[in-house]
Amino acid sequence: MGKERNPDFINDPFTAPNTPFFGKLILSNFSTSVSNTHLSVYSDDDDELLFAGYKAGNINFYKNFSNHVYDNLNPENEEYLDIDVGSNSAPAVADIDGDGYLEMLIGTKLGGLEFYNTDIKVKDGLSTYNPFSKGKIDIYPNPFKDEIMIDINDDSGKSINYSIYNTVGSLLIKNKLYKGNNKIKLNMLRNGVYFIKVSSETNYKTFKIIKSN
Repeated sequence: MGKERNPDFINDPFTAPNTPFFGKLILSNFSTSVSNTHLSVYSDDDDELLFAGYKAGNINFYKNFSNHVYDNLNPENEEYLDIDVGSNSAPAVADIDGDGYLEMLIGTKLGGLEFYNTDIKVKDGLSTYNPFSKGKIDIYPNPFKDEIMIDINDDSGKSINYSIYNTVGSLLIKNKLYKGNNKIKLNMLRNGVYFIKVSSETNYKTFKIIKSN
């Protein structure tokens, strides 16, 4: 508990402002009375969202949880998106693809991950910048002969670069990319497989390209 720049840590969970019974929530499997709860939180100036995964495999969805630390926190939805991963759901939310909406990844008991789109819009400025979301970048032709085109459809003004590596990881070429069509001459390369890494300040994506005369 406590506040930003002024934390308040007390070891005893029964001493305020601590509580051993947050929101008076019970997320247990009643057949075994045992459950491990996994939480993911998203907040901005307007919303506080809490996603709780637990033994049953569903996701409970809550809003404005900080107003109900010591009293009943009731779910907005006890089976959010009708998700059921079997057991032990472990959610994490973020705007992964930069489309302005939250996406959800859920870890499962068997060790896999399930992916879901939500209809929850993130506040302007909180969306993660991603120059590689759908429609932002295109590389062609592939296979290529002497040159490739890299089309960048991005208005962010952020710096984007490319690097080309061979199959053993040696860096061969590195340069900047610009909005629009970028013609890259690669006639000096031998026939074979190469990897081109396109990167911004915060993200990158690697593409396989093939030179074939």
